[in-house]
Amino acid sequence: MDKTLDQSDDQEKSFRFVLQERSDVEKFAQLKVIRDIDEALQNFDETDEDTSIKFVVKTQVTPVEPPPIPTDLEVHGYLLQNALLLVDCGEFSLARNVLGDILRRNNNHVDAIRWMGWCFKQENQLDNARKCYEQLVQRRVTEQDLFELGEIYYLLKRDADAQSTWLDALGQCDAESPRLFDLHKNLGNVFTRLADYESAEENYNKALTIRPLSDILNVNLGSLNFQRAQYTQALEYFKKGLELNPFNDRAWCGVALVAREMKDDEWALSVLLRCLDINPHNQVALQVLISWGQTDCDWSVAIERVHVYLENNQDDGEMIYSLAGLYFQTGSLIEAELELTRLDVLHPGRTDVQELKELIMKKKEASL
Repeated sequence: MDKTLDQSDDQEKSFRFVLQERSDVEKFAQLKVIRDIDEALQNFDETDEDTSIKFVVKTQVTPVEPPPIPTDLEVHGYLLQNALLLVDCGEFSLARNVLGDILRRNNNHVDAIRWMGWCFKQENQLDNARKCYEQLVQRRVTEQDLFELGEIYYLLKRDADAQSTWLDALGQCDAESPRLFDLHKNLGNVFTRLADYESAEENYNKALTIRPLSDILNVNLGSLNFQRAQYTQALEYFKKGLELNPFNDRAWCGVALVAREMKDDEWALSVLLRCLDINPHNQVALQVLISWGQTDCDWSVAIERVHVYLENNQDDGEMIYSLAGLYFQTGSLIEAELELTRLDVLHPGRTDVQELKELIMKKKEASL
């Protein structure tokens, strides 16, 4: 039975193959043999009469013009905007790199020169800032440029140059200038340094007419009268400054100095400590406290306050040296040597450090 079924399947497969062969033969028989190109074209026309021909038309693309090449002025303006963004973020070194690119393209670009000097000033590179501003005022003279150049001269303690520059700036101002107050105030400061107290008072009073409620001006007038040894008037100005601003540490320091001159040492010390509570980094107040400690042979308070200052000003060589001196006075020789060693690392080669080390060695030898 199974053998019969297998034979039937084989016959059916053979039949199907024969039919497939016949179908393929019929297809090949229908193919037309084409012998040349003319016959091929005629055959194409006969067989494709009903075929619809579609023409594909390529859409014409309108050419896009490239953007215009920016002018030098546009490039300079773009770079200056980037530099000012960096300045706003406090990235003065990066801003100087961008400003330098502008100046390589145009070394007479006054805004780039001005901001280059301003960045140098913020980084406390005062000599470089001075060079920039001196080049600036050779190309452009405005009250702002002269005012800022005068500030750099003042910081460099070139008081005569600061005075003449600010006077020139004053000549550039009109009655509505926003810099009139600062110019008169700064002129008062520089005249005070030059011991021209009458000119200083005159400029302070002019500034005071512009801003009668300025605590800073009252403190400056107090300092002026203190240098004149007019302590009562100085105290009035310092107190006025404190009425306007109780957190003005310079005013508290001024009151302390007047109190000391009036022989009220206890009041003077308490007021001076109040000043340092408000601003622990007031270097004038710290130097006064150290001086009083030397005079009164009481160094403990000064050592404490100098330590607080140095926590945030670890590279201040002068204050480190003062602390070493205070330790030496108290007999804390090991602490004094440690401070001098730190100072040697930060500022090597100081002769005063070597002298203090020799004094420490002699004191150690004497105690043996």
